[in-house]
Amino acid sequence: MIINSYRFLNKVKNISHLINNNQRCFSSIPNSPKNTTPTTNNVNNNNNNNNNNNINNNHNRNLLSTIPNKVEYRIKRENNNPDSRNVNNNNDQNQEGSRTRFQWLQKPKTVLIIKKHKDKKTSAWLNTMASWLKTTHGMRVLVEPNVTIPSEAQSYLETYLEEESHLLGKVVDFVVTLGGDGTLLHVSSLFKQDVPPIISFHLGTLGFLMPFSIENYQESITNVIKGEFLCTNRMRLICDIYSKHQSLHPILSPNIPQLTPIDTSPIYNNNNTNSNNNNNNNNNNNNLNEEMKLIKSFQVLNEVTLHRGSNPHLTTINCTINGHNLSDIVGDGLIVATATGSTAYSMSCGGPMVHPCINCILLTPICPSSFSSKPALLPDDSILRLMMISQKGRTISATFDGTRSIKIEQGDYIVIRKSQYPLLTINKTNETTDWVHGNGKLIEMSEKSSIWNQNVYTTSAN
Repeated sequence: MIINSYRFLNKVKNISHLINNNQRCFSSIPNSPKNTTPTTNNVNNNNNNNNNNNINNNHNRNLLSTIPNKVEYRIKRENNNPDSRNVNNNNDQNQEGSRTRFQWLQKPKTVLIIKKHKDKKTSAWLNTMASWLKTTHGMRVLVEPNVTIPSEAQSYLETYLEEESHLLGKVVDFVVTLGGDGTLLHVSSLFKQDVPPIISFHLGTLGFLMPFSIENYQESITNVIKGEFLCTNRMRLICDIYSKHQSLHPILSPNIPQLTPIDTSPIYNNNNTNSNNNNNNNNNNNNLNEEMKLIKSFQVLNEVTLHRGSNPHLTTINCTINGHNLSDIVGDGLIVATATGSTAYSMSCGGPMVHPCINCILLTPICPSSFSSKPALLPDDSILRLMMISQKGRTISATFDGTRSIKIEQGDYIVIRKSQYPLLTINKTNETTDWVHGNGKLIEMSEKSSIWNQNVYTTSAN
């Protein structure tokens, strides 16, 4: 037994010796994998890939800063009433009307196309439209950074970095949207200041704000490029959130110009007001401004909604207009809408339908508990301050255009006022005809979904 184990150990030693010799032989071959340097090659390949990526990034980096500024244009307000045109009174002739006429002073050169996210249909139309704009009109076509550009479309599609999105308003001549009404709301969020005219093609669900058909895009866009066309001047709202809580931080990019905080003190039009009362009010307002800070700002096209969220209890919102207390609204919340947003959430809560050319601020309570809480229409120069009345540490939610939402804590308040930068949407016919046709789409959709227009068969109880 000992001899057999000894022989076995000798065989193991011989095998290990042969393996070591073979390894030495292979290591002496110059072209063997042992002598090659895969790590170095991998490093070189990685460097090459990084260089290629850097080249691509440099191609897109500072793209908007290299594009010339948008061309000049002229906007003229016209009176749509034929009787007013024949009046000999010069004062009446100089009054501005509700119709907005847009005219290029030069041929537009740059267009931004906004498509519905992750949608194959809009992606196909994007490539077709961009190729036609580049070859036929020689325009520069931009898309958002989240849009995937195929290799065959890199010759006529360009993108930019998120860091330079604040320069879009300076270089884009007009915008094309492909999708539903949500794409138009997205365009409003991209432009903090001047908004180029927008032509919207219906490729979504409802298309209330989309008057153009995608099948006739060549004719429609050609008429826009030629120059003169009508558009709807849609008012927007600025919403400033003031808070003293340190846990909340601004979400605006430092490259985007910050909105100027306004004085939310009461406005007294009576010149005979006691000066001592004014001084006391100013001192109180200074103390308030020292504690409260502007933490966030939004620009909305449709509405601002203050609602109780998941809280099952009613909420009480104090509404102040130009420094004067209007009412304490008790219910599920409050909607502050523009004329454009009057046919959205506000209408479903009992608010009126308002023509988009009317510059106003619409207040619509959500399921109010009081019969006296009714929708109200305010002038566009009104300044609103909304604050939740203390209710045992509860919070409410504020939603902006149905896409962005934040929590409003005790002591915080929102100041809402008219924006200086409206949204221009290009009309297919004119501002009223497009609006009426859009309402027809809305009514038609509601009729189709109504239970009274469906064939409902019931059986007798007998």
